Amino acid sequence: MQLFGFYTEEERTLFLELNKVNGIGPKQAIKILSGATVEDFILALDKGDVKYLSKIKGLGAKTSQKIILDLRDKLVLVSKEKASEVSVEGDNVYPDIFQALVEMGYDKKRVSDCIKNLVSENAALLSSKTYSEQEEWIFRNAVLKLS
Repeated sequence: MQLFGFYTEEERTLFLELNKVNGIGPKQAIKILSGATVEDFILALDKGDVKYLSKIKGLGAKTSQKIILDLRDKLVLVSKEKASEVSVEGDNVYPDIFQALVEMGYDKKRVSDCIKNLVSENAALLSSKTYSEQEEWIFRNAVLKLS
């Protein structure tokens, strides 16, 4: 049995996601976490920056490419006044919709972005509905947009 400790929940989340990548174990995941900040790592994933990831001790170009392919759309960086947080849960306002869409096989990042766009673009329409009506409307429209 091994015990791992993390400074933030974001580090723990990244560690767990790295362990899901084929060929990355707990020791290598810890090396990766010690070689880059969570925010920089996720930005490199979003950009597909193999060079940056390859500079991390213990990562070569092939492993970096594998990590990018496996995790690029699974981790989302959400900024809140210079504090960063990693989200694999998606939208906080409609977590049930997010979870349902992810379980239907849609990509987490696309789902999160889709829900946020629907809410911001249709704020006036949604404000006149009850919460359950909002959920129903957002779910239907998200499925249409994601398909």
